[in-house]
Amino acid sequence: MKKIIAIILLAAFSLPTIAAETVTILYSWTASDQAANFYRLLAEESNKLQNKYHFIVDYKPGAGGSIAARTVESYPNTILANSSALFIRPIFYPEGSHNPQLFKALMPMCLAPFVIISGKYKSWNDVPKDKPLTIGHSGNGGTTHLVAVQIAEKFPNIEILAFKSTSEAVTSTIQGSTDFAVGFVADAEQWSDSKKFGKQAYLLGTTGIDQIKNIPLLYTQGFSTALKDMNTPQSLFVSKQFPDDKFKDIRIIFVKAARTESVKKSNALDYCIPNNQMPDSELVPWFDFQAAHWKRVATPVVAKQ
Repeated sequence: MKKIIAIILLAAFSLPTIAAETVTILYSWTASDQAANFYRLLAEESNKLQNKYHFIVDYKPGAGGSIAARTVESYPNTILANSSALFIRPIFYPEGSHNPQLFKALMPMCLAPFVIISGKYKSWNDVPKDKPLTIGHSGNGGTTHLVAVQIAEKFPNIEILAFKSTSEAVTSTIQGSTDFAVGFVADAEQWSDSKKFGKQAYLLGTTGIDQIKNIPLLYTQGFSTALKDMNTPQSLFVSKQFPDDKFKDIRIIFVKAARTESVKKSNALDYCIPNNQMPDSELVPWFDFQAAHWKRVATPVVAKQ
């Protein structure tokens, strides 16, 4: 009898440990974006909190976030890290984009302003109106595209160019390949000190209504007041086919992980105002508001294209 018990105990201890289920967070732009850190740190902190799931972050840039969205449509067990582009891209390209109504909000992350950067012009007064210029953004049909169009309204000599991410657009401008870029503040701010990198970028204005440091707001400089409404929400979405029990589990984990210092510091670095502690009851109203808001903001711009 003792021998049998010993064999049973030996077998029990030799059983392989049940592996945590891997869940992929698919970021819609490139890994070099400052905003990508939000999700890398969220995954890292979430993995520390429990061992039921193992979260990893992957990247699927292109088409203003639509490639990542359509991937998550096809693999509904994944999580989409996107922004207002989820709602905007289909307004620009209804035939070749994802369907926002196939998604639901898992956790809004934070709300971030955009900044216009230039490596050539210190102020808008220096910008010529009689020579070809270029401005880069993070993909046609996204929020940065909306911002670039508003800049081109005042400077029609500006050609709008699409990149795969805000960091790529900013890098192009720093290198002198383009005249301006629409980027996140943290991606651009690091270049504002010429002594640090040997090259200097000038931060010419931000979207929104709250001024950051000494960077002027765009709408106060003769640009459209529509730019007041063009800060972008960084958010996590899932397919409506995502299992309900897993949705509840992961949401609890993410909300808790978003309270950690590393995630909060990452948000603060990009001047992204957190809204990740939103009650469950507000998720659907938030999603519906975003869909209506971005349709109102984007439709007039699309009509001019």
